[in-house]
This record gives sequence, C-alpha cells and structure tokens, in this order.
Amino acid sequence: MSFTAAATLVIRAAQSPSARWRKMRLVGYHGVSSRAIIQRRWLQDGEKATLQELADEYGVSAERIRQIEANAMKKMRALFVA
Repeated sequence: MSFTAAATLVIRAAQSPSARWRKMRLVGYHGVSSRAIIQRRWLQDGEKATLQELADEYGVSAERIRQIEANAMKKMRALFVA
C-alpha cells in the first residue's frame, strides 16, 4: 500500500463520527498487526492472550481478531506448502 493510499484511509477514518468505527476501519486495513496476534495467541511463554483480551485492547470484536488470526495462519500455511 502506498503512503498516499494509507494516508487517505487514515483521513477517511478520522472523519468517521464514531471512535469505535474509526478504530475498526483502521484495524481492518493495517491497525492490528497479525504478527502481534499470532505471537500473543500462540508463541508466548506462559499464559496466552484470549481473543477477548486482544479485542478489548484493540477496540474491536473478538470475531474480528479471530478473522485476522485465521487470515495470518492461512498465509503462513501457504508459505510452507509453496
């Protein structure tokens, strides 16, 4: 994604009336690091983060965190198969 496209997304999200909606729009594009989700859900020593804990932290639903996680796992599987 180019800088201009990313800046446009941020500007559009900032103009949204709801702070929650703004977070959700940013997260949908690149606000939540799928890498961070995978690390905290699967690679941490000790207690793993739950979907709800991550959802609360990022201000989105647990379902959205699950979707991001599923997409990241799909991409990783594709890399190992290729």
